[in-house]
Amino acid sequence: MVSYKTIIENPEQINFENHSEAWFKEFNKPAVDGESFNHTVKNISASGGVNGTVRGELKIFKYINDTEIGIPNVTFELRRADEQPIQGQSSILLTSNEQGEASIKGLQVGDYVVKEKEAPNWIDFDPLSSNELKFSINENDTEGVSLPIYNKKKVTNITATKIWNGRTTPRPSIYFKLFRASTNNWEPVPDAETKRLDNGITSVTWEDIQQYDDSGNEYTFKVQEVDQNGNDYVPSGYQKIENGLVVTNENKEVISVSGQKTWEDNENQDGKRPTTITVNLLADGQPIQHKEVSEKDDWRYRFTNLPKYRDGQEIICTVTEDNVPEYSTTIDGYNIKNSYTPGKTSLSATKVWDDGNNQDGLRPQSIQVQLYANNQKIGEAVELSEENHWTTTWNELAEKAKGQAITYRVEELTKVAGYTSEVKQTKDGNIVITNTHVPETKEVSGQKTWEDNENQDGKRPTTITVNLLADGQPIQYKEVSEKDDWRYRFTNLPKYRDGQEIIYTVTEDNVPEYSTTIDGYNIKNSYTPEKTNISIPGSHITPWKNFPEKTEREKIRNLFSQKLQIFAHTGESSEQRTNYISKRAVPKQITNKSKSILPKTSSKKSSFAVIIGLLIVTICAGIFLQKYKKV
Repeated sequence: MVSYKTIIENPEQINFENHSEAWFKEFNKPAVDGESFNHTVKNISASGGVNGTVRGELKIFKYINDTEIGIPNVTFELRRADEQPIQGQSSILLTSNEQGEASIKGLQVGDYVVKEKEAPNWIDFDPLSSNELKFSINENDTEGVSLPIYNKKKVTNITATKIWNGRTTPRPSIYFKLFRASTNNWEPVPDAETKRLDNGITSVTWEDIQQYDDSGNEYTFKVQEVDQNGNDYVPSGYQKIENGLVVTNENKEVISVSGQKTWEDNENQDGKRPTTITVNLLADGQPIQHKEVSEKDDWRYRFTNLPKYRDGQEIICTVTEDNVPEYSTTIDGYNIKNSYTPGKTSLSATKVWDDGNNQDGLRPQSIQVQLYANNQKIGEAVELSEENHWTTTWNELAEKAKGQAITYRVEELTKVAGYTSEVKQTKDGNIVITNTHVPETKEVSGQKTWEDNENQDGKRPTTITVNLLADGQPIQYKEVSEKDDWRYRFTNLPKYRDGQEIIYTVTEDNVPEYSTTIDGYNIKNSYTPEKTNISIPGSHITPWKNFPEKTEREKIRNLFSQKLQIFAHTGESSEQRTNYISKRAVPKQITNKSKSILPKTSSKKSSFAVIIGLLIVTICAGIFLQKYKKV
């Protein structure tokens, strides 16, 4: 093959001709002398237009998937399929412009390969899995090659979280709607369904959500709490805080307390009425707010946005009033009436319980308090109970005696077992009596005992598990071993629940091959060791039975100088083991009740041998019995 290169000096020349002659001879064919080879070659770079492509041109259009929106800054590698150079280079890199276009002109006739090498980070692109695109430039082309290439944008998963603060379950069902923004213009995410969160569900996830806009700007996401129709929604009794992908609902069920101040002073006849009074709001007996009230308020007062619950319990609100000199005070609900009686005053007392919400059930239904003036009892004792909100007010109290101010105090008469009592006077002159009780506790302890002949067979585990149950429900467990002397103890256990004494019991995880007996909090495990029989070798006689099968290997005491030994066979092997017989073992009395133990033979020698054997056994038994008695 003969090849050559031609340089085109005039780019506008439409074609050029090659004239050549060749002399050659092929095998087994006649020689060719001076044959002419004339070829015309077209210049594909000539006569190009502005629109479309021209001959020898490659134009790549890089688009976002399913759109005609161009992707800029995508790099492509162009090379010839035959590895020949392109414009003097082994390969050429092309980069798309803002419209997503990348092009090259002047490509020669041949086959080419294009491969995407790099793309912006917001495009879903893997260079290792990028496909090669092939195209050809032909001599008879009238225009170039256009390659539209599409890429997807990256997607992500979006998770939104729900937080509930306050109030006990169940929670109401709510819905989340997903929004996105890339330039501060929020819009619902297309095709993203509205997610429902029922009671107990605290998060939801949207999958395969577009992460970037068509210009490569990353989206910011947020959720909005809505109803099932997609409208903005706040659960009843709650307020919401939407912060990106986290929505917090706080139980803000609130109440208001309002009241009216009335005066019984004959239209302020004596000019004793003050210009203002102070009304105090108490929550569960503790002052939390106060208001200055005057005639310009029409002597009305109102406390708003008060939480209705605390730790799941409804708050009890009451009102008191700072002392109004020379007026007596009557409180009816949230209304306060002041009456003018010279030299008179009033005093309120409130009982507060600090006992874990009466966990042990010791709180009485009512208590009695007594008012004292200068240490002298005034009137009858007053009963405080839930019915009167544990609050009372003494009115018409003399302010002075013999020109001196009277000192008033309140004493709790009811001595409540298990409670301590503390009496304090608030800054407004009223009395708060606090009864405190620390819930009672107890402990449970027990002993593990073993009945297994001192672990003769080695079956005893190194540890056991003891479970503690409260009213039949497991609450704790302990691993117990010999280092604990097989003792166990559970401490600081509440004695009561809802005023009822808790019944504690113990159980034990199964101990293989042992039976279990529970007596109170004590646990006994029993195991019966295996037994074996001891026979005299070479005979059918078994004078000792039910000996422990597994004992230390010791030789039996010599019953006499001939060192007669009794062998005990265990089921573990066929090997004879010499076992020590304890001093408690009593030789079995051997009797000849059956002839079946004698060999059925007429041989005198055999009969004689059997008789001798029986005599030896009898002698041995006698000697052993004598030794046993001495022991």
